[in-house]
Amino acid sequence: IYITHPSRAFRDEEGKSFWVEIEIVDNYRYPSGNQGPYHVTTTLLVPGNYQGDRTIKQNQTYSLPGKHRIKLPTVGVRTSGTVLVEMVDKNGLYFSDDFSLTFHMHYYKLLKWLLVLPMLGMFGVLVILRPQGAVPLPSFSRNND
Repeated sequence: IYITHPSRAFRDEEGKSFWVEIEIVDNYRYPSGNQGPYHVTTTLLVPGNYQGDRTIKQNQTYSLPGKHRIKLPTVGVRTSGTVLVEMVDKNGLYFSDDFSLTFHMHYYKLLKWLLVLPMLGMFGVLVILRPQGAVPLPSFSRNND
């Protein structure tokens, strides 16, 4: 079993749920057939700063090898997590694969740029519109030489 490359790509998840695509590979020869049923456990591991369950598990049983999609819930806080996919075939052989991802991180990156870009814009305007010649500072004294 392995997680396909589009699902494995490091990404930031938002919303209520996300999809993970797995592929069960069974290359046994024809007379022995496949090694199904395949018992797949998908676990979402969340670090300690999340207030809910630290592990969210789902169990599925597949009878045939191939590509399958699994829907997992997202967590409601800004954090990172690991998706662990484990499989046991009819002979008791264990296989696993995992990948990491983040939840709700890009929102704060956007907020950071919304604060930084106006300051950079004003700095650019001040640099462009600075006085071109040596202009004396205005004097408010009564000395009118």
